[in-house]
Amino acid sequence: MTDNPIITPDDEIKTLTVDSEQEKIEWIALLKTAVDFHEQCAQACKPTIIGADETAYKIHNAWGRAILETIWLIEQWTVESEGPAG
Repeated sequence: MTDNPIITPDDEIKTLTVDSEQEKIEWIALLKTAVDFHEQCAQACKPTIIGADETAYKIHNAWGRAILETIWLIEQWTVESEGPAG
């Protein structure tokens, strides 16, 4: 049994594609909004007292970073076709 039952060592993503450049742009724009949201939440939750609980601050920073890395991945996607999937 693997540590993660959903992903096995044999699973490998070789190609990531989207149907159009516009779809790619729309995904990036949507995710950038989510990054901005989590950055704002992190700043709002940032403790002003040394030693105060930083959990919410760290969680929002982590989410923002993870979404940003997703954007970088999507920027590498290739456009498979310039029309609706059929």
